[in-house]
Amino acid sequence: MTTMNEKTERRARLVKAMELVARCVNDEDDFSLWLEAGVADGDITEKTTLEEVAALGYCEDKAFAFVLATFARVMEAATVAGSRGAFYADGIIS
Repeated sequence: MTTMNEKTERRARLVKAMELVARCVNDEDDFSLWLEAGVADGDITEKTTLEEVAALGYCEDKAFAFVLATFARVMEAATVAGSRGAFYADGIIS
């Protein structure tokens, strides 16, 4: 088993966190952008290890930059759509 360097581990943690937050977006159109250009549906679950995230390629410089930019666009779209409730988690809509 290879060990990840600090940068890759940080990025893998961020990608997992972005995936978790993006899945709380309360607008299907906004969320579909994440599935199309962020993290593909099913690639990352709560049980996916950091090593698995890194192996998927999301931590490479260009891919990580693209995922980060996509996440920012999704969050911006979700907050603009806030009148419909931007986020949904555990039965709460904000």
